[in-house]
Amino acid sequence: MLDSELQRLKNAFRDRQNPSRWVRENLHPVDFEDATDFVREVESGHDKADLFQSAIPYFELLTNEARLFLLPDYLATLIPYPDQIIAVVVGLENQYGHELLASLSLAEHNAVMGFTDALSKWERMRPYADEFEQLATLLAAGRAKSSR
Repeated sequence: MLDSELQRLKNAFRDRQNPSRWVRENLHPVDFEDATDFVREVESGHDKADLFQSAIPYFELLTNEARLFLLPDYLATLIPYPDQIIAVVVGLENQYGHELLASLSLAEHNAVMGFTDALSKWERMRPYADEFEQLATLLAAGRAKSSR
């Protein structure tokens, strides 16, 4: 079930094009350099799950366009690294996360919900039940904002 939901997630985002701008404006020069290095690694085909494991919150340094493009890979990181759910929830709780979730199409939103629901039922994710509840709440709020 998890494999089929991951495929559904990737299919929902398949029409997303490479971002025209990857890195957010107004970043500290060190953050900008880190984010630029991250983008270079992504474009060179480096394993995204490894990149998202860094102590540097790369996902937070990207534009919403780039984050939407990478969202399936970012969420798929939870399969090999279940503890990353904490970082995912924290990264979506802020203003940028709310904007990201509100910008999902209905198909993308449904695919994200299906994938995260399947993940939450996976045995390895049981210790993170509270985080999955928080994520479901954030996703519902994002859908409500986009419906207005």
